Amino acid sequence: MSILLPSAATGSKTRINDATNLRSWGRFCQERALPALPTTPAALRAYLSDMPPHVTAATLRHVVASVRRWHLDAGLADPADENFAQDLYHAQKRCRVPELRACRSHDLAKLVDSISETPGGLRDIVIILLTYTGRMSSSAFTLLNRSDVHIGPSGMRLTVFQRRRSTVLTFRRYQDARYCVVAAMERYLRVLNDDHPALVRVCSPGHISRRRLSLRRAMNAIRYRVKRSGLPINAATALRAGMVVTATNRGADDYAIMRQHGYAHTRTVRKLQARLGLNHIDVVDRLGM
Repeated sequence: MSILLPSAATGSKTRINDATNLRSWGRFCQERALPALPTTPAALRAYLSDMPPHVTAATLRHVVASVRRWHLDAGLADPADENFAQDLYHAQKRCRVPELRACRSHDLAKLVDSISETPGGLRDIVIILLTYTGRMSSSAFTLLNRSDVHIGPSGMRLTVFQRRRSTVLTFRRYQDARYCVVAAMERYLRVLNDDHPALVRVCSPGHISRRRLSLRRAMNAIRYRVKRSGLPINAATALRAGMVVTATNRGADDYAIMRQHGYAHTRTVRKLQARLGLNHIDVVDRLGM
């Protein structure tokens, strides 16, 4: 079934996501002989009640949003009535919670050790360590400029624009320079032999271009490195969760984790700890063995 994209979805990421969501909606309607455009509140509720077992809450929410946007852009009435929000909420509670395998400290060491110190390898080590230690998103580090990096004897300050605001992240130096994000940043900066402002750039074998790395390429770089290392983890998500696991097991309090990762509330940390099975601290892991 061919489904046209909403004209208002001007952003490239929105257009890609809408295309995927509307194809899923089209297949659902075809299998059940339901109208796709215009659809009805009953058809939307059927989607909520008959959702496939692999659907997550985010997928369910995004598909519904794409269908509603598609209708409004076509000049049709919103297929969701006044009670639909409550039905969507209850449906999301029934959705599958995807398993989250955290990247532990020994996994991180294996991942970094698998990357050769070419210009592209040095760049990817910085990306991985920033994701792990600072919970930085791919969109945040692709916007970094060289002027955002301030390195001193004790560590590094990084001015980051994420979640619609500018924040300063602080990173200390660690004894093992191979896994220290400050030392990794210094090694990467030494191979940038020009004055171009972009920090994270497109790299080819033996060469660093002046082109800024795109969001898609940044995400693919992490996935590629994780796949090459042989680790059974879900790339960036596992890296961010890994810091929470290690910090919790080694005695960091909720407020310290919240501050390091930029969460707004400690309850967000506690929810993530519960999802990762950290209700009880691993005493052996605290020993750093």
